Amino acid sequence: MFVACLVAGTSLYLEVIGGAEPVDGPSPAVHLQASPARVASVGGEDVGIWVVEGSEAAQAAVDPAVLSVGQTPVRAAHVVVKGKDHEVATNAATVRQLLSAMGIEPDANDRVSPPPRTPLSEGMRVRFVEIAYRLIKVRHTVPYLTETQYSTEVAVGKTQTTQPGRVGTGVWTVRQTLADGRPAGRKVIEKKVARPPVTRIRTTGIVQAEAGTGAQVRDHDCRCEVGEASWYGHPGLTAASPSLPFGTHVTVKNLTNGRTVTVIINDRGPFVGGRIIDLSKQAFAEIAPLGAGVIQVRITW
Repeated sequence: MFVACLVAGTSLYLEVIGGAEPVDGPSPAVHLQASPARVASVGGEDVGIWVVEGSEAAQAAVDPAVLSVGQTPVRAAHVVVKGKDHEVATNAATVRQLLSAMGIEPDANDRVSPPPRTPLSEGMRVRFVEIAYRLIKVRHTVPYLTETQYSTEVAVGKTQTTQPGRVGTGVWTVRQTLADGRPAGRKVIEKKVARPPVTRIRTTGIVQAEAGTGAQVRDHDCRCEVGEASWYGHPGLTAASPSLPFGTHVTVKNLTNGRTVTVIINDRGPFVGGRIIDLSKQAFAEIAPLGAGVIQVRITW
């Protein structure tokens, strides 16, 4: 079957007859499909850019009547258009001319391999993927945060929820990429919160601290600090401090349950979040469940 050339209205069929007859008889007529805008004349003159497919492609690639028409040689090519394979013969000189003769005019978004300006060679494989975009709206649930407060008015080790949390709702604008009409990727280009979430607030009971949060005091030659601690993947009973010298032995007391652990400073941090120390996973597990995440502590060194 012929590949339709879809530019400028109706198709035009040309009957191309070779100028010389072979010894074994006249060459059969070959019908080529071409764009009317590109057809000049026949009989040794340029007949425009054309392409044929299937059995006609094989015939056109070897028929003297075709090879003698025009100035550009006939080449066979394998073209993949929207996932469908086409074995064609054409007198196109470049990939762009070949696709144009097949009624395909790529835009800046489409993918053409090799690039359209590439000279066409015998047996070349050409792939065309049509790329399109569409915007879709996706509704999302916005999770709420949990904020922990500490108080001496709540029993030590007990936690009360003073404000229930509530999830919010949001609408994301997503740009979806379509390759040959099928989804091939997506990117969030805008996020809007329709209803903001409500933060859950919980209060945990602690013992009376000897110093205010974040304060350093000297009490009978004992250096102390009260603040928050978390944990990270570090081996042994070790910890990270923003300023304490490496090798310093620090006793960490969980102000929620009174449990203590002694660690050695061998790393730097934390530098964000206002915490005063980050314990190794093993050290943190000595004084609190890992799921607690952040706890209120008093450190002594």
